[in-house]
Amino acid sequence: MILRSEGNQLFLNNEEVREWACHREGSPAHHQRILCVGSSSLGARIVSVDEGGQLKIWDPSRANLERRVWQGQGFKGASAVSVTEDGKRLAVAVGLEVTVYDLEPNQAAKKLESARLALTDKVTFLQFTDDDHVMCSDNDGKKVIYERDPAWKVKPANK
Repeated sequence: MILRSEGNQLFLNNEEVREWACHREGSPAHHQRILCVGSSSLGARIVSVDEGGQLKIWDPSRANLERRVWQGQGFKGASAVSVTEDGKRLAVAVGLEVTVYDLEPNQAAKKLESARLALTDKVTFLQFTDDDHVMCSDNDGKKVIYERDPAWKVKPANK
């Protein structure tokens, strides 16, 4: 799966993702410039966040990539996003703050935890690991792990 964005457009395998469930059928994926995108490795979910703070969760298995939209200032300035392999959990970074959500089918997401990370610069990369932790890094290459076990906590990453 190849995923990329250009301005307010989102492309999946070089095909433009268009909004079909809104008042303007076939409009671009977002109305504002997309800041970050992420997807599960199995393609169960795609997440995109624009500069206005709108986060969209896309389900590639549904016709016309139906989506759920979350509006809010909480995602304004998002710098990284990641989704678990199965598409059931989401992590969003805004500056040094990383928040993890459970994605419930056909419902709003449930916020699990949020933490401010001890990094030099804003978080620019997030990735869920096989053990459901979140690997986080900044532009300087400094890394930390946001662990789930037993409660969400932040630990330095082994280099």
